[in-house]
Amino acid sequence: MDHKSHILFETEGITQSDRVLYTPGEFARKNLLFVQETGILTSIAAHKSSHRKLDSYLLLEVIEGKGVVTIESKEYPLNTGDAVLIDCNKDYYHMSDANDMWTIAWVHFNGYAAAGYYDTISSYCGNNSVLSEVAVKQLVDEIMPMLYENHLSNELVVAEKLQHILNQLLQQVIRNEKRECGVNWNHVRECVNARCLTDDFEMQNYISEIEKKFRISEEEILAGFANHFGVDLESYIVHRKLTVVKEKLRFTTQTIEKIVTDIGMKSVEDFIELFKKYENMTPTEYRRSWAQWIRS
Repeated sequence: MDHKSHILFETEGITQSDRVLYTPGEFARKNLLFVQETGILTSIAAHKSSHRKLDSYLLLEVIEGKGVVTIESKEYPLNTGDAVLIDCNKDYYHMSDANDMWTIAWVHFNGYAAAGYYDTISSYCGNNSVLSEVAVKQLVDEIMPMLYENHLSNELVVAEKLQHILNQLLQQVIRNEKRECGVNWNHVRECVNARCLTDDFEMQNYISEIEKKFRISEEEILAGFANHFGVDLESYIVHRKLTVVKEKLRFTTQTIEKIVTDIGMKSVEDFIELFKKYENMTPTEYRRSWAQWIRS
């Protein structure tokens, strides 16, 4: 089927839409972001389109006109240029304004990273799910011709384009969050990084220092750090310390006991168990595998 053979759907004089439904191949289902349906719809008469418990995520942009999206009883008015990202497992509906009926572009998608993108983007959006400057129509125009034929090479390109727009969206909401917050979270992270070089894993020591330096509460520290960097403070400290240890294992000849002592750990045995939990090997095994100074 070629690009000219779009099917125009008419729903009893209510809408007209140019859309493609797609069934991904096995590789795409297991390893890629993939499209389930995409298209452009123009309302002819005001109507409510409602769904629930769909295993899908919906990215929708208003091209012209206006309307409303309701997600789990919370209403979000949308004007021209607005967009929204919806977890379709939730109860939701969208409806065009009766006096200024809309044209919308949409993509239903899913895949290995879809839930992670949705959860992280939503965490930055807070109570306002309305997005702007999300080029959904451009995405639809680019991917629709690729969806008329099931072919892995097309699915790879579609996955790349989907990931690109989600990356752009995530960067946008991160920038918006930075503008709304007076704390320079990069400076907070630098403070944490410095302590990770020599201090133990006692969370309260890190929090106390941040409270003193930046004059923000523990609640603000924990919520702000997680929102800004996409990882909670405790997990960040663990992974940062592991990185410091791995650098020393690879690029120095220091004993494991000295390395553990230098980073503030009180028990070598406890640290070895922690290292095995995250790396699936002991520090000694890691050094043998990665250290550049070891020769067979």
